[in-house]
Amino acid sequence: MHSHEVRFGRGGIFSVTGYGLDDAGNYWQVLEELGLNTKTYNQPLQCGDVIRLKSAIIGYSLRTDETSFGLTTELLPMVHGMPDDRADAAVNWMIKCVNKEIGDSLNFGDEIKLKHSVTGKYISLDPSSQYTEFNCRGCEIIHQI
Repeated sequence: MHSHEVRFGRGGIFSVTGYGLDDAGNYWQVLEELGLNTKTYNQPLQCGDVIRLKSAIIGYSLRTDETSFGLTTELLPMVHGMPDDRADAAVNWMIKCVNKEIGDSLNFGDEIKLKHSVTGKYISLDPSSQYTEFNCRGCEIIHQI
């Protein structure tokens, strides 16, 4: 996932895409579920943990709701320009591990899915939902998913 300093709507929503190059937009800080303070720094993540992901370049959390921008019927991940003290449960994501059970340790290289805590839907990339000149004329994120 890649966060961009490209704004949508009224300016408080930043885009998130499946950009393939390695730059600072690919880095996310993993934080505890909003409102909880149960893990210490050295405790490993486990399958089933609920987390927040904060963009390293924008400084706000990955969030979604039932909003659709016409590219897909799936969830549209985005980064809202909303400080943590105004955030809500829509910034929480459950770690679903592929081929592991809830409570198992999460290890580097494990395949995971992110399930949205509010909607129950998963983040996914669909190549047919690519940004083009047709659906995002003049956008800085043309040809990204």
